[in-house]
Amino acid sequence: CQNLFIKIVFSPKNILRISPDWYLILDRTDTVPIIGDRTVIIEHPINIEYVYAAPELRKKITQLPFQTNISCAFYSAGAIIKWAMQLKDPIAVSGIAKSQLHYFLERVMLKDPAHRRFLLI
Repeated sequence: CQNLFIKIVFSPKNILRISPDWYLILDRTDTVPIIGDRTVIIEHPINIEYVYAAPELRKKITQLPFQTNISCAFYSAGAIIKWAMQLKDPIAVSGIAKSQLHYFLERVMLKDPAHRRFLLI
Protein backbone atom coordinates (compact mmCIF):
# COMPACT_ATOMS: atom_id res chain seq x y z
CA CYS A 1 0.00 0.00 0.00
CA GLN A 2 1.40 3.39 -1.03
CA ASN A 3 1.43 6.27 1.44
CA LEU A 4 -0.61 9.20 0.16
CA PHE A 5 -0.18 12.80 1.26
CA ILE A 6 -2.17 15.98 0.62
CA LYS A 7 -1.61 19.68 1.15
CA ILE A 8 -4.46 20.88 3.34
CA VAL A 9 -3.88 24.66 3.31
CA PHE A 10 -2.97 26.54 0.16
CA SER A 11 -1.51 30.03 -0.02
CA PRO A 12 -1.02 32.45 -2.93
CA LYS A 13 2.73 32.26 -2.40
CA ASN A 14 2.57 28.50 -3.15
CA ILE A 15 1.04 28.95 -6.61
CA LEU A 16 2.78 29.93 -9.85
CA ARG A 17 0.83 30.96 -12.92
CA ILE A 18 2.64 29.53 -15.95
CA SER A 19 0.07 30.56 -18.59
CA PRO A 20 -3.40 32.11 -18.64
CA ASP A 21 -4.96 28.69 -17.95
CA TRP A 22 -2.27 26.74 -16.08
CA TYR A 23 -0.98 26.96 -12.53
CA LEU A 24 1.57 24.97 -10.54
CA ILE A 25 1.62 24.32 -6.82
CA LEU A 26 5.22 25.05 -5.89
CA ASP A 27 5.41 24.09 -2.26
CA ARG A 28 5.03 20.50 -1.15
CA THR A 29 5.90 21.21 2.47
CA ASP A 30 3.23 20.91 5.10
CA THR A 31 1.59 17.94 3.43
CA VAL A 32 -0.17 15.50 5.72
CA PRO A 33 -0.85 11.78 5.38
CA ILE A 34 -4.22 10.48 4.28
CA ILE A 35 -5.10 7.76 6.78
CA GLY A 36 -8.58 6.72 5.75
CA ASP A 37 -11.31 7.19 3.21
CA ARG A 38 -11.87 10.85 4.16
CA THR A 39 -9.41 11.41 7.01
CA VAL A 40 -6.05 13.12 7.27
CA ILE A 41 -3.79 13.39 10.28
CA ILE A 42 -1.63 16.34 11.28
CA GLU A 43 1.35 14.82 13.06
CA HIS A 44 3.63 17.86 13.34
CA PRO A 45 3.10 21.63 13.47
CA ILE A 46 2.30 23.12 10.07
CA ASN A 47 2.12 26.70 8.82
CA ILE A 48 -1.48 27.73 8.40
CA GLU A 49 -2.49 30.98 6.73
CA TYR A 50 -5.84 31.20 8.46
CA VAL A 51 -7.55 33.28 5.81
CA TYR A 52 -7.25 30.31 3.39
CA ALA A 53 -7.83 27.55 5.94
CA ALA A 54 -11.00 25.59 6.58
CA PRO A 55 -12.91 26.64 9.72
CA GLU A 56 -11.94 23.45 11.55
CA LEU A 57 -8.25 24.33 11.14
CA ARG A 58 -8.68 27.93 12.32
CA LYS A 59 -9.39 26.81 15.85
CA LYS A 60 -6.42 26.35 18.10
CA ILE A 61 -5.07 22.84 17.68
CA THR A 62 -3.75 21.98 21.13
CA GLN A 63 -2.68 18.40 20.68
CA LEU A 64 -0.92 16.38 17.99
CA PRO A 65 -1.67 14.14 16.28
CA PHE A 66 -4.89 15.85 15.12
CA GLN A 67 -7.30 14.07 12.79
CA THR A 68 -9.65 15.94 10.49
CA ASN A 69 -11.68 15.48 7.33
CA ILE A 70 -9.77 15.53 4.04
CA SER A 71 -12.23 18.14 2.80
CA CYS A 72 -10.27 20.86 4.62
CA ALA A 73 -8.05 20.81 1.48
CA PHE A 74 -11.14 21.35 -0.71
CA TYR A 75 -12.15 24.37 1.38
CA SER A 76 -8.68 25.88 1.08
CA ALA A 77 -8.69 25.39 -2.71
CA GLY A 78 -12.01 27.24 -2.86
CA ALA A 79 -10.68 30.06 -0.70
CA ILE A 80 -7.69 30.50 -3.04
CA ILE A 81 -9.98 30.58 -6.09
CA LYS A 82 -12.16 33.23 -4.41
CA TRP A 83 -9.05 35.26 -3.59
CA ALA A 84 -7.59 34.94 -7.11
CA MET A 85 -10.87 35.96 -8.74
CA GLN A 86 -11.50 38.67 -6.12
CA LEU A 87 -14.95 37.23 -5.36
CA LYS A 88 -16.92 38.47 -2.39
CA ASP A 89 -19.71 36.76 -0.47
CA PRO A 90 -22.39 35.95 -1.23
CA ILE A 91 -21.14 34.16 -4.34
CA ALA A 92 -24.75 33.71 -5.52
CA VAL A 93 -24.87 37.41 -6.50
CA SER A 94 -21.34 37.65 -7.91
CA GLY A 95 -20.31 37.66 -11.56
CA ILE A 96 -20.09 33.85 -11.53
CA ALA A 97 -23.64 33.29 -10.19
CA LYS A 98 -25.27 30.06 -11.40
CA SER A 99 -22.10 28.97 -13.20
CA GLN A 100 -20.27 25.68 -12.78
CA LEU A 101 -17.61 27.51 -10.77
CA HIS A 102 -20.27 29.02 -8.50
CA TYR A 103 -21.68 25.60 -7.64
CA PHE A 104 -18.17 24.14 -7.24
CA LEU A 105 -17.30 26.85 -4.70
CA GLU A 106 -20.55 26.26 -2.84
CA ARG A 107 -19.75 22.52 -2.57
CA VAL A 108 -16.16 22.90 -1.37
CA MET A 109 -16.80 25.74 1.08
CA LEU A 110 -19.64 24.26 3.12
CA LYS A 111 -19.20 24.76 6.87
CA ASP A 112 -19.73 21.06 7.64
CA PRO A 113 -16.61 19.16 6.45
CA ALA A 114 -18.58 15.92 6.02
CA HIS A 115 -20.75 17.52 3.32
CA ARG A 116 -18.01 19.14 1.20
CA ARG A 117 -17.39 17.65 -2.25
CA PHE A 118 -14.64 18.40 -4.77
CA LEU A 119 -16.60 18.09 -8.00
CA LEU A 120 -16.12 20.45 -10.94
CA ILE A 121 -18.35 19.71 -13.91
